[in-house]
Amino acid sequence: MLNPLTGNLTLTKPFVIAIDGPSASGKGVTSRRLAQMLGLLTVDTGAMYRTLAWHCLRMKVDVNDDKKVAALCRKWKTKLVAEEGQVRLLVDGYFPAKEIRTSEASAAVAHVAQVRAVRDWMKAKQRECIQFGSCVMEGRDIGSNIFPETDYKFFLDASPEVRKQRREREGVQEDVHARDKRDSSRAHSPLMPIRCRRRATSCSRKSTGGGRPTGSRRSSRWRERAAHEARLSPHLAFRARLLCARSPLARLQRGTCPAHRPGDPRGESRQLP
Repeated sequence: MLNPLTGNLTLTKPFVIAIDGPSASGKGVTSRRLAQMLGLLTVDTGAMYRTLAWHCLRMKVDVNDDKKVAALCRKWKTKLVAEEGQVRLLVDGYFPAKEIRTSEASAAVAHVAQVRAVRDWMKAKQRECIQFGSCVMEGRDIGSNIFPETDYKFFLDASPEVRKQRREREGVQEDVHARDKRDSSRAHSPLMPIRCRRRATSCSRKSTGGGRPTGSRRSSRWRERAAHEARLSPHLAFRARLLCARSPLARLQRGTCPAHRPGDPRGESRQLP
């Protein structure tokens, strides 16, 4: 429901809006604007991996040595805090905002993020973020691995040329093709679009008339979920559509936004105008 004073979306139980996609696809801008519109926190999971990569470089740990990276990840002193509308991962009480955006950190994080022990540690830490409340979480495996139970999943993408130009404007030299190949081919939690569970359910069940599930599908769990979404979806769907229409991707007419909109059972990809 909407808060009558602020107009923001509020629920008694924290929820997560997952926004996944490759590097420089527009996840950050979209996540921040959506969180601002809904009055939620933002979580940049990529910054968490970059923080570990920066910490490895600072501690002179070879990022290509999986065992040493995993050992450092198990013993470094970190803390989650919510400040300035974001959930951040502090190292020894410090958040390296500028240091993690350098070319060196960008090159190192591609190797660090492939270590399974690191991804397991990050998953547990990222799931702790909802202790601060509902949030918009951006990354590469939020909808598929971190919060697969969420019903609000978006996948953003843009052409490699546009993404490279964005990285160069940030002063970072990055081979986006090589990064995409590593992210999508890793054995643990690869980068990939994922369909919402509603999509699979709507395709697999038999429907009658108004599209209600038949047989065992007509359960109390389904009715509770339908009632919950009836309250939430109109507000969230409207604001999400408004955001996509105003996003930099739409203005530049570049890339696609394969997105699942709450309340839209089709869950199909849409070409931005």
